[in-house]
Amino acid sequence: MAKCIQFTVNGQICKVNECIPRNTTLNAYLRYYRCLPGTKAMCREGGCGACIVTVRAKRYPSKQTETFSVNSVSTL
Repeated sequence: MAKCIQFTVNGQICKVNECIPRNTTLNAYLRYYRCLPGTKAMCREGGCGACIVTVRAKRYPSKQTETFSVNSVSTL
């Protein structure tokens, strides 16, 4: 059974499976696979803050929705 990550970007459901290389960052995924070049990557280390994106997620077990920021060059 294929493992995948599912999330929503700008209201569209995205499914990332093993066809996407494991070392792909969220920044690369948004820019090259979703064609969203507005997501920037300047230092490519997360230090300058240009790559920050907003994430809204449900925390378990409370199921409360929280909004926070992440460096898109270091995560997927």
